[in-house]
Amino acid sequence: MVVLAPAVLVVVVVLLVMVRLEYVETGFAGKTIWDWMQVVAVPVVGIIVAGWFVIVAQGVGRRNALERDMANERERQDVLQSYLQQMKQLVLGDQLLVASDNAAAKAVASALTFAALRRLDGTRKGVVIRFLHESELIRKENPVISLNLADLAMRC
Repeated sequence: MVVLAPAVLVVVVVLLVMVRLEYVETGFAGKTIWDWMQVVAVPVVGIIVAGWFVIVAQGVGRRNALERDMANERERQDVLQSYLQQMKQLVLGDQLLVASDNAAAKAVASALTFAALRRLDGTRKGVVIRFLHESELIRKENPVISLNLADLAMRC
């Protein structure tokens, strides 16, 4: 838009000079610059207003995208915090590691983990995996939580 306004101005000036020197027959012979400005002003103002609307719309679009990204970021952080809190209660409260026959606690832990991993981005998935590893929930032999079907794709 910034480049368009000087280009329009140059075209208008060239046309005015050509008409003044009678290179172009327009039917406006003998008309003043003010007469020409009345003819040219409406399209120029229309172009300027349209350009302003485009700039405003782009700004609104960027602001909406930023707000959407921030909301997604907050949601992911909330999901991670909720997951870690619930898993902490399962690990410490229900003795998830010790009670090998506690199938209900294992099912809840697996469901929480799969649900959280589906909603998290790559960095936060790494936090979950690190938590599971350090809590010894995904050890090689007889894991409490199996990640065979987990969504570990790195998405933003």
